[in-house]
Amino acid sequence: MKIINKDNFGRETEPDYLVAENVNERNGKRIVWLLNQDEPENTPNYYVLVEDDYRLSKGLEDFI
Repeated sequence: MKIINKDNFGRETEPDYLVAENVNERNGKRIVWLLNQDEPENTPNYYVLVEDDYRLSKGLEDFI
């Protein structure tokens, strides 16, 4: 599994960022929870755990 940083407002123009890969699900959930705890509610980004085959968005570059 991968931990990524995503846009909190769902904007397709903002890219995803890879934080960690090859993480097991149990530890990944803990890490994501800890990372998101330090962020304010209206932060522009948040962390999520995704499957290994998840394709990171390149933001605006995907549309060009």
